[in-house]
Amino acid sequence: MRYKILLGLLGFTILAGNNIFETRSGHGVVLGQKDQLGVVAFQNTPVTKTLFSQDQEQEIIRLPLPIEYQNSDQLELGQEQVIQQGEDGWIRQTYQLTYWENELQSKSLIGEERREPVSRVVLKGTKIVPRFLTASEGVFTYYLQKRMYATSYDANCQGCRGLTYTGTEVTKGVCAVDPEVIPLGTMMYVEGYGLCRAEDVGGAIKGDRIDLGFRDILQGFWQARWTKVYLLVD
Repeated sequence: MRYKILLGLLGFTILAGNNIFETRSGHGVVLGQKDQLGVVAFQNTPVTKTLFSQDQEQEIIRLPLPIEYQNSDQLELGQEQVIQQGEDGWIRQTYQLTYWENELQSKSLIGEERREPVSRVVLKGTKIVPRFLTASEGVFTYYLQKRMYATSYDANCQGCRGLTYTGTEVTKGVCAVDPEVIPLGTMMYVEGYGLCRAEDVGGAIKGDRIDLGFRDILQGFWQARWTKVYLLVD
């Protein structure tokens, strides 16, 4: 059988014997010897696949709650009371992520929500309530008792000049403290050591630590340990 193919812009025509097969974009028409007409569907719509993809993600930044202290003469010195718990704040950021072949190409901020933190409010007692301490050295009036880690020192260390921060001599009865915890000049009674005055500071003396002075620690009797410290009423 002889075939002849005629190509056109919108399709093609096939001559096969006495049959004519004629196609057009999207459909075909078949004409036979008995002039029977039929329609044949073609799927020639192009399929496009992109290598780009996008997604979204959220990031949350925590905003710590601030702590607000208020003095109260209704609470004893050293006591604290929380009158408002407070609440953390946050920033929620939404980002648009763009990928090329599953590799991140860009990250763009497209939205942001924010909630401000609520302060925690703490009352700090300022009321001084005198109490009495009976020790071998006598009876003392104190207004605050603290448990502190106590070490010892003297003026013979390398680099020491033999004087305290306030200019007094390093000897028994002188103590180094953290001024943020115990004000300089405060008289104290240290259980197991005796009386001392806060006249010195030290780089390692922070928080609830105290350094007990001796003229010569080789002749001292103190072993580093936790002990009770009483802040005395002048």
